[in-house]
Amino acid sequence: MKQFTLLILALGILACASPSKYQTSSYDRLASKHKKIAILPVIFEGKEFDEKITDEEKTKLFQKENDFVQTALYQRIVRETGNGKNDVKISIESISTTNEKLKKNNIDIYNLRDVSDVELANALGVDAVLRTKITTSIMLHSTKDDLPKEILSTARIFIKDPIINQAINLNVVQVFLSTELIDTKAYVAIWAYSKKRDLEVHDKNTDLLAWLTNDVARRFPYRK
Repeated sequence: MKQFTLLILALGILACASPSKYQTSSYDRLASKHKKIAILPVIFEGKEFDEKITDEEKTKLFQKENDFVQTALYQRIVRETGNGKNDVKISIESISTTNEKLKKNNIDIYNLRDVSDVELANALGVDAVLRTKITTSIMLHSTKDDLPKEILSTARIFIKDPIINQAINLNVVQVFLSTELIDTKAYVAIWAYSKKRDLEVHDKNTDLLAWLTNDVARRFPYRK
């Protein structure tokens, strides 16, 4: 009976991680025609800055944040590609090529949210684009605001104590990610995924990004 229960739990976990769970009704009709996709720069919301930071410094921070997150997302999804049974079977355009095409069409991280799917299709010439939005107040590319190792180590000890764990709120900040694959001919989403994760006392900002990109990559489609 115990083995049967464990089997059911394992199957449930696999089902939740299955890419098909996040495919839309348009996926089967459109995805089979796709040869190449592009991963767009990331749209960020909710960032909080110190009043002393200048607009120029904010611009540099946003650019660095996008470069880091877009690259991490691209590299993690590319790792899923291959010819194996469960591998992602689609060509993914390099982000340097994608960003250069966008730049030639006057599209950047600041106006991307207002650019239509039609404009993106004309600019990139790929079969689908991955649009991603992340909402959080922290910078995911930097660990300069991480707590010292001594505090992190102490926090880990406390977290193991169930009484203390329930008595205090260890959540520091939340990160919301939403992403969708848009067909550039039909202009509809064929796959969509969203995830919320909490940054806790013992976590680093970059740890959160690694978890989020892993969440997306493990559920990415094109595996048939």
